[in-house]
Amino acid sequence: MLPEYMKLIFNNLLNFLSEIEQRTKKQPYIIFHIKKELKRLVRGFLDEAKWSNEEHEPTVEEYMKVAIITVGGIMLPVICFTGMGVLATEEALQWVASLPRIVEAAAIIGRIMDDLAPSKVEELHSPTAVKCYIRQYGVSEMQAKSILKNQVKNAWKDINEEFIKGIGTTIPKPILICILNCARAGYIFGKIGDVLENPDIAKTIMSSLFIDPIIV
Repeated sequence: MLPEYMKLIFNNLLNFLSEIEQRTKKQPYIIFHIKKELKRLVRGFLDEAKWSNEEHEPTVEEYMKVAIITVGGIMLPVICFTGMGVLATEEALQWVASLPRIVEAAAIIGRIMDDLAPSKVEELHSPTAVKCYIRQYGVSEMQAKSILKNQVKNAWKDINEEFIKGIGTTIPKPILICILNCARAGYIFGKIGDVLENPDIAKTIMSSLFIDPIIV
């Protein structure tokens, strides 16, 4: 039996999935891929929980392999695809799930930006890219952050390159733009700080984007 607080979360998740399934009846593969990526996301969370419980100190490579998944690197674009109608083909979903270079770069940006502005809870109990770099390479916190910021710059270069390459291929341009926007979102939320501890910040950003946008 699940505790009450878990029942609330689980029921909301089931309702969310049921709503998506109803909205995408003509594309049954969408809900299949969402559930598949949800399982991958949860497995990543379990890996991170195991590290904390066992006081395991992952290498940078070991950490990033899991952390680009738990930041929603694949889950986010797959969810976004549900609102893209006929563009959300099974081929496009399989492509994202394979973690192509542009998707990986977007996930790296989201993960590193989040880790450069960690919450107090994460700082105390969970590995971050900054902490992994300090331990593995014996550098200072400032040096580690500088290295990671350079990786973000390189990830943007990868996105730009792959975006240009992708135009005219079997992957529709709006799908590529969706991945680009996921990277932008991860970058912005990382720049402003931890939105989980400061939900009003996220509310303000969402309002400025979708409710009170500046008309150009």
